[in-house]
Amino acid sequence: GTEIVLEERVELQTQDRLVLVTTLKAPDDREATVADAEERDLLASCLGLEGAGLVLKKALVLGEERLLKTGRLVSCGPGTAPTTLDAISKMSLPGTVTLRYADMKSSTRFQREGAVEAKAASSWRGQPL
Repeated sequence: GTEIVLEERVELQTQDRLVLVTTLKAPDDREATVADAEERDLLASCLGLEGAGLVLKKALVLGEERLLKTGRLVSCGPGTAPTTLDAISKMSLPGTVTLRYADMKSSTRFQREGAVEAKAASSWRGQPL
């Protein structure tokens, strides 16, 4: 399995408010071997364009490597930074792909009980590496 680091930090924002920031640290870049055209087509079917790059829209297994959803494809061979599915279809086989994951952060705000507007809020967002 993969070890994931959980980091928690408490910040004092104002006299009556604390913020708990929880971060799940992303694993290091993951490499997987694409052995043949069938695996290459499977990889391409799981990728989607997001921003300026290709991101896994669902998890998949290539060889012995399990790749999780949300990984951003950063390489499909030495010195290549693929930005289109066409780049995947042209990669030489067998080949190696590299995916990068983002940290996940949650901020929960606390206000002292009895304060005028006591409430807690939480939100998740991915932070680029």
